[in-house]
Amino acid sequence: MKKTKKIVKRQKETLIHLVAIIAGLYIIYYLTWRFLFTLNADAMAFSLLLWGAELLGALNFFLFTFITWKIVKHPPKTPLVDKTVDIFVPTYNEDLQILEATLTGCNLVEYPHTTYILDDGHREEVKRLAEEFGCNYISRPDNTHAKAGNINYALKHTQGEYIVLLDADMIPQPDFIHKTLGYFEDQNVALVQLPQEFYNTNSFQHNDTTRDIWHDQTLFFRLIQPGKDSLNSAFWCGSPSILRRDALDSIGGIATGTITEDIHTSIRLHANKWKTIYYDEVLAFGIAPQSLHSFTVQRLRWAQGSMQLLKSGENPLWMKGLNLSQRLSYFTSMTTYFEGYQKLIYFSIPLYILLTGILPIDIEFLSFLGRWAIYFLLGQLANRALGRGTYNYLQIEKFNILKMFVFIKASFTLIWPSKLTFKVTPKSTDNNASLDDKKNLKTHYSILILTFVAFLIGIINLFIPLTAQYDNILAIYVALFWSISNAGLIFYSIRHTFKMRYHRQSFRFPLKTAFSIECKDRILLSNEPGVFKGVTYDLSSAGIGITLTNKMETDFPINITLYLDNELLKLKGKVIYQKKRKDNLYQTGIQLEPLKHKEKTKLLAYAFVYTPRRLLNKQPGVNISSESILKWLSGVSEQDKNTILKRQRM
Repeated sequence: MKKTKKIVKRQKETLIHLVAIIAGLYIIYYLTWRFLFTLNADAMAFSLLLWGAELLGALNFFLFTFITWKIVKHPPKTPLVDKTVDIFVPTYNEDLQILEATLTGCNLVEYPHTTYILDDGHREEVKRLAEEFGCNYISRPDNTHAKAGNINYALKHTQGEYIVLLDADMIPQPDFIHKTLGYFEDQNVALVQLPQEFYNTNSFQHNDTTRDIWHDQTLFFRLIQPGKDSLNSAFWCGSPSILRRDALDSIGGIATGTITEDIHTSIRLHANKWKTIYYDEVLAFGIAPQSLHSFTVQRLRWAQGSMQLLKSGENPLWMKGLNLSQRLSYFTSMTTYFEGYQKLIYFSIPLYILLTGILPIDIEFLSFLGRWAIYFLLGQLANRALGRGTYNYLQIEKFNILKMFVFIKASFTLIWPSKLTFKVTPKSTDNNASLDDKKNLKTHYSILILTFVAFLIGIINLFIPLTAQYDNILAIYVALFWSISNAGLIFYSIRHTFKMRYHRQSFRFPLKTAFSIECKDRILLSNEPGVFKGVTYDLSSAGIGITLTNKMETDFPINITLYLDNELLKLKGKVIYQKKRKDNLYQTGIQLEPLKHKEKTKLLAYAFVYTPRRLLNKQPGVNISSESILKWLSGVSEQDKNTILKRQRM
């Protein structure tokens, strides 16, 4: 069976490579033909602008093919024994609730370790939190070099042979170290990087229209990093990861010359002949950017840091010590930040055509259109093949459009010297987030309006020459279609922002868990006071969503018992929200009172440590079974049981 699977996999990879080769050869033919035979001599600058955008697209395709030609998947390795491991959790301004969940996960990591909170916010409440969770607290006298400086300071005040790096919101799984430490048996391995996955699947960077979890970093972590791994160029993404202390010491610690210390440090490690491993299993979950603002803050930092590297003496194209594959691999990661210009050109070309009637090509149009269609379709087919299930054209286009002007802004770092500061990605939102995000799309609104105006003028010009007299009507029809397609993509991107909801500070997991409410003086079910049993529809450390048959007063206090992994958890809270549904049941929100440490860690472990992995892997145990529900509901009348089970099936 295993042999058959290997043969099928080999045949599949051969087919993928064949498609990529055919597409690559045709792209070379197409661009050569375009340059030699189609440029408009009367509008050469305009013609070269479009050809240059196509050339950039071809460059990205060949680099993408190079990186994804071979994908490496490592199995877990038996961990090394009797090694000292430190877990670093750098923090600056993150909410205590976020840190509580992360420290709960750290305390559940099975391999012996010591956890350190590295507090650059110098907060007494974080120090008390560290004491509450039995962790060590480190706060340096200044904030020089931001996160990189914070980690370097901690390295001088700790002794662990291996360092697990976790962002303040990144919650590790219990087997995190067990599955990664074994790779350091190879004395040349400096880093084991893992994928970043996120428990807040309603974030800004997530797509809400696909069955499987897909987000803006899916292509990178499921495909690009495994491809880079085959070239020994998988780079450090900060968190989640585990590093060898000796390797960091050999390069002087974490790099501090740019605002992207992770990729910068990776270049130094590879230049000094260290190996990196990308272990492609999700063993930690964090918080994805929840708003357009936090999304763009993060992407701008990445892009500006890459620009700093490109103009530095450690540019991977000429940094000593890197081999050719590593140079190309790093260069690929940096050229992606110039795609904003390509996108802007593709949005602008049809507008100029419709307003002026000038074409960027000078050849029989059907001849061009046929060749271009083959070029586009082969490119998309090859991208999907090389993507191996991770390439989603519409979603990639949507997020590329939203990042377009951020990347263009970052590119100015190459030209104009400016002092850049490390900006922490916001981990939460406020009541103004929705309005602020919509305001931040002003440039996109402008492009959309200009596209519609040009489209309307183009229609008018077909009948009455308003701004131009068209000579090639077929080309104009194509320009009209191109412009309206662009408008559709821009609108699709804007719509994603408008669909976002920011009504909660903390994420609610969609969990169906048995509960009971003790409420002796209120009628909850069957017109009888007493204990009501039912099933939750969402859950977090701060609140619970349940369904009731009767209306309750807001702020009414209740005692609630949750059934978590065959264990009872008794909590106190109050009703803060109720909404009557079409089936006459009341969707009810309960806010929990502050919890004692034991109850808090039990709830945090269930919701933030164990649940995300079950949801991602679609494992049993996320939602309790019908059999467990029936057992839980023993003693409840048949009428009420049917009502509860009806809700459980929904």
